[in-house]
Amino acid sequence: MKMSLRTKHILLLAMPLLLLSCGGKETSHVSGEALEAARMAGRNAAKTFVSREWKDSLELHGQLLEVAAERSKYTMEKRSEELAAFDSAFISTVRATRPGLAERIERQRR
Repeated sequence: MKMSLRTKHILLLAMPLLLLSCGGKETSHVSGEALEAARMAGRNAAKTFVSREWKDSLELHGQLLEVAAERSKYTMEKRSEELAAFDSAFISTVRATRPGLAERIERQRR
């Protein structure tokens, strides 16, 4: 079976599109395990955070800096999906255990 010149041209033009569609998205695809690890890190940071009492807002700020240092590994490596998972788990855990403190943290973040 012989292909016409027109069919060959169509196939040649379509080939790059087919190859691109097979490649899937080139955006940062993060594994479920990595996201769950970030959530666990956020929950653990929150559990440590809420178990402490602060004498003043300066101590609270110091604790927030410790959390910021922990989350910085996601920021420095540009792992935005994992950073979002960490942040979400952190604030959700704080909100569930100490809602007033969560409001205070959210106010300071703004």
